[in-house]
Order: sequence, then structure tokens, then C-alpha cells
Amino acid sequence: MPRPADSALLLARERAFYWQRLLEEQEYESADAIAAGLGVDRTVVKETLRFTLLAPDIVQAVLEGKQPGTFTLQALKRRVPMDWEEQRALLGFNLAD
Repeated sequence: MPRPADSALLLARERAFYWQRLLEEQEYESADAIAAGLGVDRTVVKETLRFTLLAPDIVQAVLEGKQPGTFTLQALKRRVPMDWEEQRALLGFNLAD
């Protein structure tokens, strides 16, 4: 039975993609500038932006509440590999199930 989507992860996802758009549109020149401009801790901004590096199927799983129970905001505090297969393995996603 699917569980409800994790509201903390959903909020982090929304912030991450919003902040990424601010960078792409050159509203801010860096994560540090976003943090200063929005009054958010720079570490939080940098960790949250890691969401934009996740494989699309991982992001989709979060939207649907299908992420493993071990995938929390704490997982984004670690280094996230750029390789999507490595991400899936490290973060506990077995999307073939």
C-alpha cells in the first residue's frame, strides 16, 4: 500500500528546483548569494540543490511517495554521485520492484 508523499522531501524538491531556476536565470550568481538574499543558511541551500542532481526516476518516486524509508533529507547531506546508477544504489532505490 503506497504511503503518503513525504512533505519535507516535497518541499525540498520544490525549493531545489526553484533555486536552480534562480541560478539559471541569473537572479543570483551562486548558492551563497541565494542564501544571503533569501535569508537561508548556505549549507541548507547547497544540500537542497543536490535534489536537482538526482536521477529523474528518483525525483518521480519522491513525488509519488515511493522512495525507500531510508531516503530522507539527511541523505542529501552526503555527497551525491553524478552517476544515476550509483545514486540508486547509494540511496536505496530499487525501482525495478
